[in-house]
Amino acid sequence: HVLGQALERTHGALLVKGPAIEEGFFYDVYSGNETIKAESSGAVEKAVEAIAAERQPFERIELDKHEALEMFSYNPFKVDLIN
Repeated sequence: HVLGQALERTHGALLVKGPAIEEGFFYDVYSGNETIKAESSGAVEKAVEAIAAERQPFERIELDKHEALEMFSYNPFKVDLIN
């Protein structure tokens, strides 16, 4: 969750999905015409550190479909997954 939020902050990325896998996890993200390159890892790492320092509560919440569509209305990829 922290990495996803960092990508949103540093690259304006839209998160698609990021499931856990045997080796850890991954994120599918859409960043428009911007390519996220290894050179930007420093900015992403700083954003991760800043987010972690905020000590945000990352909690599982359950929403009905309408609530989920409202929450993610800014992200067409999430809307597509929900529908």
